[in-house]
Amino acid sequence: MSKRLLIVLFAAGLSTATAAQAQSRYGAEREYRGGHVHGHDLYVVKYHLDHSQKRHASSHREAHQLVNVLERLGAHAHIDGSHVVHYHMDGSSRRSFESHHQAHQFEAWLRSFGFHVRVIEE
Repeated sequence: MSKRLLIVLFAAGLSTATAAQAQSRYGAEREYRGGHVHGHDLYVVKYHLDHSQKRHASSHREAHQLVNVLERLGAHAHIDGSHVVHYHMDGSSRRSFESHHQAHQFEAWLRSFGFHVRVIEE
């Protein structure tokens, strides 16, 4: 897996925090409600695909890793042959970040894969 892909995955935090994790992470002075930490600015990256896309991977292993990442982002993906990944997405999705830099890094990665992206501050 490429270093850039690892950085994006780490920044995306592709898992959902529980209320207990959020309380310990942000402290008792902030309140966790419905996936958002109140009292702390969040940068929300909203994204979707208008049509199917494809991406050539450098190896079969990288193609499988890419399928895994795209599926975790909400896209439907499959490998055609050994190195070509086809993907599409029904509807849209969103990820929240604490850092402005991480949100825009994730935005750039999504755009490089053909996603339409918007970053907002909540």
